[in-house]
Amino acid sequence: MGLGYSNPPTPKCANLFWNPSNASAVEYFVDNIVAPLANAPMIDGVFFDCFNFAYDIPAVTPWGRKVVNIPGCNKTGGPGCERLLQGTLDMARKTAELLNAHGKIPMF
Repeated sequence: MGLGYSNPPTPKCANLFWNPSNASAVEYFVDNIVAPLANAPMIDGVFFDCFNFAYDIPAVTPWGRKVVNIPGCNKTGGPGCERLLQGTLDMARKTAELLNAHGKIPMF
């Protein structure tokens, strides 16, 4: 779900996340990232890293960086953090359903 790197520090590297509180982002992720994997005959399962960050933010700043593209979610919390969590659960459900429908195993 997230992108970022802090060792070594990279000042031009933003910590951007898929924003699953945005329904079109979820749709894009499922249609353009997950669907090709679901249809790939050589793949039995897919591991998705960083889905847990929706549970950890705002208490944790992944890679020591602020999440900069989730409106209303900052170090003190906010309604955007709850939307991030709910959207992440929706994205995970849709991802799992699509992969399972093609006999694949999702791993989060």
